[in-house]
Amino acid sequence: MLLTPLLGVLLRKKVVFLSHSIGPINGKIERFLTKYVLGRTRAIILRENLSYEYVKHDLKLNGPLIDVLPDLAFYTESQGIKTYKIYKKQPLVGFTIRHWDFPQKKDPYSYFEKYISGITEIIDYIRKDFNAKILLIPHCMDDIVVMQQIYAKFKNPENIFIIQEDYSLVELRTLLGSLSILIGTRIHSNILAISEATPVIPVVYEVHKGYGIMQMAGIEKESIFEISNLDVATLKRRIKYLLQDTSNFHERKCLYAKVTSLREDIPKKIEGYLKGVLCNQRLEMGKND
Repeated sequence: MLLTPLLGVLLRKKVVFLSHSIGPINGKIERFLTKYVLGRTRAIILRENLSYEYVKHDLKLNGPLIDVLPDLAFYTESQGIKTYKIYKKQPLVGFTIRHWDFPQKKDPYSYFEKYISGITEIIDYIRKDFNAKILLIPHCMDDIVVMQQIYAKFKNPENIFIIQEDYSLVELRTLLGSLSILIGTRIHSNILAISEATPVIPVVYEVHKGYGIMQMAGIEKESIFEISNLDVATLKRRIKYLLQDTSNFHERKCLYAKVTSLREDIPKKIEGYLKGVLCNQRLEMGKND
């Protein structure tokens, strides 16, 4: 991933990292290459505070501008954010599920099987205890393969549906906005759902990206679940809470306020970054300035 910006640096271009999560990075060579490339850029704009702290205090980079800006997916146009739908008859619950290799785990296959088994149990719980419809929503073709594995585990897959249409961004946002809740492993499915004020339960696979972005969106750490240690019992309690009408309404109202706040500064800040880079101005908009 460093190859393209490295070429830019070697060709003396003005390189800006925009809306990234960075770290943790293991290995002396990897850390050296990362510091070499990042230290020669004009700006490093990170999408959450965990990466900011890592770049500033672990990698100890001080040359370029280092700042925090919400993930740009928060700025996509909303379709129905103010509706605050309440589902009294039949909840509509979405899932995004992905394959994950569990790097640095000695037995990645067993971790993946545990993740799939946990999601399968959760789907069955929601379908039976809340009479809910379940939508399995892929973000790439690989996701469909995993979803088909889960679907095949049910002898009676009634009210479980795999979405296989190729949706545009607007259509996908509208679909995510129609859900009662989303249990999301794909980070951008969570961002798009939150942007439509749909309550989400994140299942994170990369710590900085997962925890950092979701906490920036106002989701407490205790309500975020790790893919390598999926606490099914706690997850069930969180689902039960969010499917209550009063809790669901409150969560939607809070998400709407938070996303509105996140979106406000994005275009103004990006304009400032790019003007400074293109006009060779000194960039002094860092988080601590």
